[in-house]
Amino acid sequence: MLTYKIEISEYGLHVLNVGFTDCETIEIEINDFFKDKTNIETLYTHINEYVGSLPLHHQKEIYDTFYKVYSSDYKDNYTDPSVVVKLENKIAKVSELLNYNNFKLWIAQRESGIPIPENVYKNYTFDPDMNTMAEKTYVHREYVDLISLIIFIRALSPLYVEFYRYIKQITPHYLYKLFMLFIRSDIYMSPEIEKLKQYIQFNQQTLVPNSKNEHLVLSAGLSDDDISDSLVSEVIFNKLITIDFFNKKCNIVSFIFQTIKFKGSFINSNSVIIRSKSPVNETTKEDISYFEDYRKTSDIFLGTKVEIQHALSNLPNLLHGLGYTSFNVERFNEDMKDAHVIAERGIDKVQLYLLGWFLGKVINPRSLFYIENIKVIELLFFAKNVLLEEKQTFIAALLSSYKAKEANYVNIVFKNGLTKESIKKLSEKYKFVTEEDKQSPVEKTISELSREIVNALWVPVGTTDCYKNIIHSNGYIDIPNNINEVVAKYVESLHT
Repeated sequence: MLTYKIEISEYGLHVLNVGFTDCETIEIEINDFFKDKTNIETLYTHINEYVGSLPLHHQKEIYDTFYKVYSSDYKDNYTDPSVVVKLENKIAKVSELLNYNNFKLWIAQRESGIPIPENVYKNYTFDPDMNTMAEKTYVHREYVDLISLIIFIRALSPLYVEFYRYIKQITPHYLYKLFMLFIRSDIYMSPEIEKLKQYIQFNQQTLVPNSKNEHLVLSAGLSDDDISDSLVSEVIFNKLITIDFFNKKCNIVSFIFQTIKFKGSFINSNSVIIRSKSPVNETTKEDISYFEDYRKTSDIFLGTKVEIQHALSNLPNLLHGLGYTSFNVERFNEDMKDAHVIAERGIDKVQLYLLGWFLGKVINPRSLFYIENIKVIELLFFAKNVLLEEKQTFIAALLSSYKAKEANYVNIVFKNGLTKESIKKLSEKYKFVTEEDKQSPVEKTISELSREIVNALWVPVGTTDCYKNIIHSNGYIDIPNNINEVVAKYVESLHT
């Protein structure tokens, strides 16, 4: 039989032991993950009861999946996007085996043992004198189903605790990254997640009226979906995952409300990007940023994708729409002969970000994440040739390069920060509400983007005759030590 048990290790730390009959016990250190130790020994009691009701071969398959992740080298390769995808698939598989819908029904039969707050009513009743609506309220059934969701996610913990410990070391948005592991599972699209997002959205509009900032999509990399998922991750993993709802009286709705109140305004006060960076080549340390693993969190119709791609295929119209007149078609065609090189090596998120800025007058930059790679590469070479005519040599070279995976580099003479003159010019273009003593979102973005550029080696592709002087003898692009200013001038030039 598959069993979960929390015990104290010889070092005095809490350990989750997962076993199956005579198989090797899986030992996972959870001391940091479960912060609330009040009822930690009983967190898996009901999970064990439910799992015991499943067919034995399902239990064994679940254990085998746990063991494969536990015993493999997953944790040594979380910097590899393909490994993260495998982990996402394992979570989806175990979620299916555990059968979330059946689990909800199973918990519903035991809901009499769950302390329900007095302000959670059986049904919603509209009251014109109260500033409320169904979307901003949890009724009894929704409340119990939310508890079912959290306990079910806890049952999957052997798959993601090690990832949590890894990702916490490299990004302040580790809970968001943790939640995104569930994107392939039925949990991510469950009614309980949708209800939670709805509750967050409607209450956030009341608590944080200016939470929808369109500039954040371009200047800070956050979409509405990202903001919603980030708050959902805070709600689930910051506290609720550690509560034994059968043994501890608590008000989940109150906690969610407080989370929205204090975390929902983070995009205005501390616009740190929630993307993590591709790794530096070290075994003991990971660098951080937000460009690696940028995933779109909502889908669009195929017809819309075709329309976007078609609109971006007419380069003369695109050139006119962007306000440029010069474009070297012959050089562009020569560049496209090497498009396969970038296709094989991969397009870096730094390039997508810079390209999104370049095309910002004619498309929503996020459109780039919905079209085919070969079309993006075509646009990169298009931008390169336009920017060469505009004397933006370094950015042109960067857009038509690939990041070398076999080596990483840190420019030791890299100048951090922007000059007051550049900040003033950018502030005129990006009039965001920012405290006087705080960095504006666009300044933060440029600084972070510049760090990404200098922490890698870039190999130029296609014709290089126009910028041979900035290519080092080893074949890499020389990065200017005033890279912040170079990027700032690039952004500024797009608004002239």
